[in-house]
Amino acid sequence: MSPVFVTLFNLLLLGGGGYWMIGQKRKALVAMATTFVSTCCCVGLLVPVMTALDVWHLSQRLASGESVGEDECAVPAVRDALELLSPPR
Repeated sequence: MSPVFVTLFNLLLLGGGGYWMIGQKRKALVAMATTFVSTCCCVGLLVPVMTALDVWHLSQRLASGESVGEDECAVPAVRDALELLSPPR
């Protein structure tokens, strides 16, 4: 998959579509829910932009043949937010 396509898809689907495409379904759901809720606080655009940067880096790694873990993050701020907002396993 093209990193550009995955990133655009991520932006169009509440910050989570690209994650879903690369197999990070839990991250996709958390990103979409966070975008939806944060829109009420006028910071809704911040989440899709940050997750787009993250999915861009991860999809580039996938395109070059590397593997990516289900909860792996390339942007530290996304990792920190995911840890804060995700339910415990």
